[in-house]
Amino acid sequence: MMAAIGTMYEVNRHYDLEGHVMLSDVMYHSNRLYPDPNANNSNNKVSSEASLEERQENLLKKLDSLIIDASSRLGESQQSSLDESCIQQLLCFQRDTPLDIVIRADPSQPPSWLGHVKKLLEDKQVSTWWKFHTHSSVKSPLSNSLTRQVSHEDRHPFRLIVTIIWTTAGNLPSLHVDPCLRTAVSGETNLYRFFGRLLGLYGASPIEDAVSDLILYSCDTVLSPASNQKAAALKYIGKCVEKGALSSLTVAFVTSVLVGFGLENVPAQSLKRWVQENSSLFQAV
Repeated sequence: MMAAIGTMYEVNRHYDLEGHVMLSDVMYHSNRLYPDPNANNSNNKVSSEASLEERQENLLKKLDSLIIDASSRLGESQQSSLDESCIQQLLCFQRDTPLDIVIRADPSQPPSWLGHVKKLLEDKQVSTWWKFHTHSSVKSPLSNSLTRQVSHEDRHPFRLIVTIIWTTAGNLPSLHVDPCLRTAVSGETNLYRFFGRLLGLYGASPIEDAVSDLILYSCDTVLSPASNQKAAALKYIGKCVEKGALSSLTVAFVTSVLVGFGLENVPAQSLKRWVQENSSLFQAV
């Protein structure tokens, strides 16, 4: 005998047709699962990018207000200086042999701000030997502004040896401290973070560290070839530059990034003038 035709199980409704859907106010939103047949695709793309930039601007304003509020709560931050004992602890200079750092960078996109790192290490009287090699993957002649090689020296008098290998690294230079024990530090902004800690530029205050990381995030966006948010990143860098109070290494780094990006691609004239005024802070190592 056949069962009576009907519904064996009742299925709950997935949504309420009369309900109210709250729109998200976060920075990023999900794309539509299907296109709107009544909308113009090109207009949708422009409006969506403008909307994303507007949300990013609002988020940055909230971060700025939080930084101001935290600064008022913490009071004046204590400025930290990197003394001799801190250098020894960070770089393991207690041992008899010098510490080796190996950097692989592309000569077509050189991290020119490392020249300022070299100067800061000299100012702190850290005896450092900078060595240079050119990998066989580099086919084009090196620019005259880049150091190709240096004369051989006895390595033992030095406390720090930085070896730069010019290779086809693209926009992702890397740094090795100990390949057997540590993974590589990859990306130009992460190289900055490494030397920033080495030189005592991190740890002065949580607020200054947060501002530095926001600037580095914007520089990452500028350096990324796949990013379509370069205009918003350049606008935020310009705001940070107007506020000032940046360390000399941060100024050298941002200047190097913008020169590599191309001043013709920087829309703000004030930011272009700032780069030109501070171009003397960075030089090829």
